[in-house]
Amino acid sequence: MAHIVAYASDRGISELTAASILGVSGIAAAAGRLIWGTISDRIGGRKTVLCCIAIQTTMMFLVAFATDVWAFYVFAVAFGMSYGRVLPLYAVVTRELFGMRRFGTVYGMHSFVTSTGMGGGGVLGGYIFDFSGNYFFAFMVSTALGLIATGFATHLAFLKGLGPSTQ
Repeated sequence: MAHIVAYASDRGISELTAASILGVSGIAAAAGRLIWGTISDRIGGRKTVLCCIAIQTTMMFLVAFATDVWAFYVFAVAFGMSYGRVLPLYAVVTRELFGMRRFGTVYGMHSFVTSTGMGGGGVLGGYIFDFSGNYFFAFMVSTALGLIATGFATHLAFLKGLGPSTQ
């Protein structure tokens, strides 16, 4: 997301329109919290996390080929909605798997690692752009990492039983 405005501009989209893509993503993230919240109440937090990570990964792959403004807006809505919901659900899934007794430690570690990864992703994307001269490879690296995350999320989504007592 750190590079979506620059990437859209590089693809011939005006700077103002490119900036609006980021804004639409933020609005979609807020809406996603409500919509996916209802879905997670029905299918469970772990399966909702899987859906959201799979959507994010798919959108990262597809945006690498985007040339038209409509494709960027589809990316912004789909990625934003799934990104907006997956972050709050990490706390739910952590509690489900590890219980309240270890929640603070496990969630704190998880938040540290994911924040470092998200922050580092923008820096890594910039280095890849500087090295290659375009964003395609950066989106492919993001897609590959997303596929790994999807694999982990799939395992967790269908893991039988819960961790320690959730009381």
